[in-house]
This record gives sequence, C-alpha cells and structure tokens, in this order.
Amino acid sequence: MGVSLQHIEAQVKQFVEAIAASQEDLFCIEVSVKPFAKKLKVVVVVDCDGGITVERCAEISQILEKNIDNHNLIEESYELEVSSPGVGEPLKHPRQWKNVLHRKIEVRLLEGKKLVGVLTDYDDERIVIREEIEAKNPKNKQKQWIEGVEIQRSMIEQVIGLVNLK
Repeated sequence: MGVSLQHIEAQVKQFVEAIAASQEDLFCIEVSVKPFAKKLKVVVVVDCDGGITVERCAEISQILEKNIDNHNLIEESYELEVSSPGVGEPLKHPRQWKNVLHRKIEVRLLEGKKLVGVLTDYDDERIVIREEIEAKNPKNKQKQWIEGVEIQRSMIEQVIGLVNLK
C-alpha cells in the first residue's frame, strides 16, 4: 500500500466536508479507515440537523465512492460504509446538540456520576437538564424531576442521546 491510512482518512474527510458545504444541513462526525479482511474498510459517520435518513446516507456513499475512485485514493479493494451515528453513541459534534434538545439524555461526568434528564438548554460553556431522579419511596413509580440542573461542559465526560420507547 503506497498511501497511509491517515492520508486516506484525511482525504475522505475533505470529500465529506465538500459534500457538506454544498448541503447546508449535513455535517461529518467521524471518518475512520482500517484494514479489514484483506481490504480496507472506510467508515464515515454523518448527520443532519434534524437527523439523517438511510436514503441520504446512500446518496452520500455514491458521491464519496466516485470521489475516492476518481482520485485513485485507494489502490486495493475497499468497503465504504456511510451511516448515521448509532443510537446510544456519545455526541461528538457540536451540531448534534441541536438534535437532542428537549430530548432525554444521559450525562456521564468526569467524576463517574451519571445523570439522566431532558436537555432544556445548552451553550459552549454549560448544559441545562431537567434531571430525572429515582423516587425515594420504592412503591411510588412516578418519575420525579429536578428543574434547571446546570452542568459545566468541562465536568462532562460524555453525553448520549437516549431513545424513548413509549
């Protein structure tokens, strides 16, 4: 292999960023390139403001494949996977916060504590949640909430958007 994996990753990320520049609501979360079963596996994670569809991922995949092939970026055979961030994956891009506003999230603090609540506000310095707490009386199954719990971003290890299955 003549080109490093880091070079391929950087080029693919540039291709994705160019696509995103032409589609205002699209953004790139992550690009990784790894050896996989005698070929390379290129994984691209993208999202849109408001979420992304499978069809949109397929369109992006086709454009990326053309770019990779037209630039002779990868000489050997490769597998290209374009997907949305998975359910339960930590937020990695600032624009993902908009997609979880007024939704349930899990916040893991650097100190090891875990909070669950609804994201009610956020900025570059802090987030505000309506924290869900366990009822003190085990017979009381009704959820209890603490409004306006402010958490400094510097205290957060990761945040995960949760799915409400009701």
